[in-house]
Amino acid sequence: QTNMTFVTSRLHAQMINITTQYLSVDSSSSIETTARGYASALGPGSGTSGTAGGGAGYGGIGGRSTNSDSGGGRYGNTLEPMQLGSGGGNSNSKGGYGGGLIILNISADLIVNGNIFANGGNGINISGAFNRAGGGGAGGSIYVVTNNLSGSGFFQTKGGTNGDGDGDGGIGGGGRIAVYYNSTSMSLAPSNATRGDIVGSTTTEREADGTMTFIDMDNYILTIQNVIEFNASDISSAWPNIKSADGSAFNFTNITTLNKSAVIRIS
Repeated sequence: QTNMTFVTSRLHAQMINITTQYLSVDSSSSIETTARGYASALGPGSGTSGTAGGGAGYGGIGGRSTNSDSGGGRYGNTLEPMQLGSGGGNSNSKGGYGGGLIILNISADLIVNGNIFANGGNGINISGAFNRAGGGGAGGSIYVVTNNLSGSGFFQTKGGTNGDGDGDGGIGGGGRIAVYYNSTSMSLAPSNATRGDIVGSTTTEREADGTMTFIDMDNYILTIQNVIEFNASDISSAWPNIKSADGSAFNFTNITTLNKSAVIRIS
């Protein structure tokens, strides 16, 4: 299909893969895979199921529960995110499901005035003495390649909120976003792959935020939000074919951060 337009519409599935010339998402529409990834306690970065549920990891690590049940670890590819987010650990209540996968290959114009979300699901709250809650699910993947990116909307792969109980679950780690474009008029600041929100007395993790990269393919400008990690598995091999001559180094004319605490990890 050459053109696709979403007007007052919501597309919600586990995996969404759209290839077209022109895609428009209006302000009352969304493309979403929130809580459609790995089920509770499943996936490569699933949270521990124990006294309370640990948060799931993907782009960022999952948080520990108040009972010190560990969260899941990071996995996947920063520059080519194509995996589902993992599920939070179970306890007396279920952990949240991970976020799903969105792939958009738009050869001309991508206009986003609505939302494109692959967020992790929330851990389930539970009341009563000695009832412990599940962990949040990890955010999923958004992978976009387009020529011209515009609009007032945003992309998000936020981790799920921890479940609240007599013992609180851990927060879900953020997912992964990679957006390749040749030109843009969109504000990149609202988009995020942050860790889940905290309820109750659970703790956060310094490395729970996921990865978000916007890559200007004409000017070799990399824009990140919280963290970016470069390692051997982060060589992109699909549409943009972003890699150096020797296949192991990355060369950008400029790296822009959207906040002062952004971290660049090289391993």
